[in-house]
Amino acid sequence: MKIVKFLEKLSDWGAFFSSIAFILLTGLILIEIFSRAIFNHSTMIADEYSGYFYLAYVFLGLGYTFKENGHIRITIIYSKMPKKIQKIMDFFAGSVALAVIGFVFYRSILLCLESYNYDMRSEGVSETPLYLTQIPMVIGLFFFLLSIIAFLIKVVNDK
Repeated sequence: MKIVKFLEKLSDWGAFFSSIAFILLTGLILIEIFSRAIFNHSTMIADEYSGYFYLAYVFLGLGYTFKENGHIRITIIYSKMPKKIQKIMDFFAGSVALAVIGFVFYRSILLCLESYNYDMRSEGVSETPLYLTQIPMVIGLFFFLLSIIAFLIKVVNDK
């Protein structure tokens, strides 16, 4: 199915950008360590921005993690059930996940828009506009939603 492959490819892109955020996080921490050790000077933003990169790393990887069955699952009882019941359980769990993550996605959009409209800024030295730091959260939740939709399509079309 082309739509499922397309949605899974978007999850892969989320994982790619998540990896970049992780590399940036690691690089920033290393720069801070060397800056303090060698020059006895701080970047002043390492704590703040490492948190932003960590947020991006986690949220952008959610869809890929779901696609790869990386989220916690309790399969003791599930694995003993007949395939037809497993399919019903998968559809039910996927539908609940879609509703919950859909709501969280909607609220994250509202949060990001509110931060933009009120020109909210971080309390750190950088005074970073908060909406910029919330955009990866919105994108990551969108990728997560698409992964859940791909999962539901596979469940429905599975014979």
